[in-house]
Amino acid sequence: MTKSKYTQTDPSANPAVIVFGLDPAGKPKAGRFPGKDATLARKAALALKLTVCNVNRPKLTDIFSRIPIGRLHAQGKAFLPFIRRDLYEELTAAANPAMAAAAKPGPNISMAPAAKPPKDRASIGVGDLVLCAESLEEGYWEAIVTARDGDNLVCRFKDYPRLPLVMCILQDVALMYGG
Repeated sequence: MTKSKYTQTDPSANPAVIVFGLDPAGKPKAGRFPGKDATLARKAALALKLTVCNVNRPKLTDIFSRIPIGRLHAQGKAFLPFIRRDLYEELTAAANPAMAAAAKPGPNISMAPAAKPPKDRASIGVGDLVLCAESLEEGYWEAIVTARDGDNLVCRFKDYPRLPLVMCILQDVALMYGG
């Protein structure tokens, strides 16, 4: 009997992945990669500072079929096609359910004229204007508090309302001079 050149591999050993994120202009992009390309896709995502999630839940499996196939280049970079904003938000919610539950969008308070700096940290509430860091490299930007639970805050950047909401703790935000 001859051996088949096709061997069965355990799909759980190297699950398929979805790499996703926003480009510099804030447009959502994502690509799906089968298990055989998962390791290279993770390396490319790390280099491009994108998010990677394993396709290991039924909701992600459904989304996986609607995401376009990503491509890996010989230089180790990945090409991710653009996707619709609603699909990106659905993918973000499925990839990190805890973050999605805390960041449910409420009324659009970024357009509210009443956004003003609080007097002190203890008085920070929904609708207040604070300085919030997107990342260590990007620095602090004006943000409006959309939710507060104890010392945990959810903020939306004032001038960039389409960017994802940012979760931080009370000590991480800076206060602005209220005049």
